[in-house]
Formats: sequence, structure tokens, C-alpha cells
Amino acid sequence: MPRINLGGVDEARDFVPRGPYDCGLTKIDEMRSRKGDEMWRLEWTVDMGPHRGHLLLDWLPFSEAAMPRVKKLCFAVGIDTSGVADLTPNMFLGKRARVTVIVGEYETDSGERRLCNKVTWGGYDPPGPASAGQGRVSF
Repeated sequence: MPRINLGGVDEARDFVPRGPYDCGLTKIDEMRSRKGDEMWRLEWTVDMGPHRGHLLLDWLPFSEAAMPRVKKLCFAVGIDTSGVADLTPNMFLGKRARVTVIVGEYETDSGERRLCNKVTWGGYDPPGPASAGQGRVSF
């Protein structure tokens, strides 16, 4: 059994500040939403700057209401958005995007409130200078 001293451990979680970050999509887990829609859990890794290496998580449901957001993500990573597409995780893995996050809050199953980074609803743009106001897709 390891002997450790937890007295000096900061309990605060390490969040990235609100803002846009160029990230690589490093993992996708396929699942279903509570409503039964197909959904992906996206794991983005910040790939530059002082927060390099931090993970940002997002959930992308494939519901009718979320289609504008799905389209925005596809555009951001360079997938054709002009027609029908059979999307697979392999089409997205390794792609980069500028991901905009806020520090949000959620409630655990036990009722405890916790802070976390959240990707904003419209939080996907192409990476680099083009995402700073140019080359955005409109909805």
C-alpha cells in the first residue's frame, strides 16, 4: 500500500480558461443519448499554448435538433457539408478544429455540483487564423 501525504494537494480541478483553443480530436466513443439518439463522446486535446495537453470533452448527439451543430463540426474539420454523408469516427479522428469552451457546472447523480469545461453550442471553427472571424459557416 502506498504511503502518501494529501495535506498539500490542491482540490481544485485544472480547467482551461474560457476561450478558443486549437485542438486535435484524439478519441471518439459511440453511445446513445438518454432519448435514444446515436451520440458521440468527443475527446479533444489542446495542441498548443500554455494549456497544451489538456483534454476537452464534448457530447455530440445525432438528433434532429443537433444537426446544425453536427454540420458546424463537419465544416470545421473539413468534411463536405453539401449533401448526404455517412459519418464514421474514423473520418474525424486526428482532425483539428478551434474549440471554444466555457467553465460550466453540472450536477452529479448524488446531487453534488461540480465545475467542468464545456464546449459552447456553436464552439467549432476551422483551426488557425481563419477561425478568428473568417471562413465561418452560417446557420
